[in-house]
Amino acid sequence: VDVDMIFSESGILTSVLKGEDFFKVEEFPKARFASTKIEAAEDGRYLVTGNFTMRGVTQGIQFPAVIERRPDGVFAAAEFTIDRKQWNVGYDSYEDSLILNEVVISFEILAEPVD
Repeated sequence: VDVDMIFSESGILTSVLKGEDFFKVEEFPKARFASTKIEAAEDGRYLVTGNFTMRGVTQGIQFPAVIERRPDGVFAAAEFTIDRKQWNVGYDSYEDSLILNEVVISFEILAEPVD
């Protein structure tokens, strides 16, 4: 994931997110997930296990996902939460506002076959 592509409607917030306290994009421009195991779950989904690297910190994570073969490729989708503090992202509060530790990650990917 190209972390430098992070943006918000507020230029100030975007700048803060890209800075030293959050994603530190100049030093760590990419976040990366590498799966180590994918196994079928009881509900027809899959349980994906792997290593997520962000800000130079790698942590093991596991999440449920929909994975299906389609005529145009392989589709995968998931939504799950991580604790941003495990990757040293952010601080606890800002101007009397609490910043939640739990962050939702959501994605949909269509991997197309290579010719």
